[in-house]
Amino acid sequence: MQILKIASLPKYIPFETNLNLRNEFGEYNLLAELLSDKNNIPFIFVKFQGQNKAFISERSDYGYGCILTTYGKIKNRLQAENICISDTTVRPRKDTYLFDFDCVNEAILNALVHNDWTITEPQISMFNDRLDILSHGGLPN
Repeated sequence: MQILKIASLPKYIPFETNLNLRNEFGEYNLLAELLSDKNNIPFIFVKFQGQNKAFISERSDYGYGCILTTYGKIKNRLQAENICISDTTVRPRKDTYLFDFDCVNEAILNALVHNDWTITEPQISMFNDRLDILSHGGLPN
């Protein structure tokens, strides 16, 4: 308490102000919506059969909630999809995964952080031969 008086800082700064969750009119902004437990923002994971978008084998929506929870769900899904192929004809056995999980995780984080949420949400598409991560926007100028 004494430190606050010396520094002449207010005793309490609402977290909404501290995190800039409200606009100049006092309404919640897009960041607040992204962090809320319930929102109107989908986050779609689509799995296709083959190498094009002709046949959808599975479509899952992990959105409509806090972006941090959504990230956790997407991360868990990608860990489940990253199957291990083991060659047991050699010693020690050789394990090969479909993709480097750390690289894909970084790409997902970049898609979430650098996405222009005023356009639309990112989308993840999984094909037999690749994983597409679509994010709108880019790095700031």
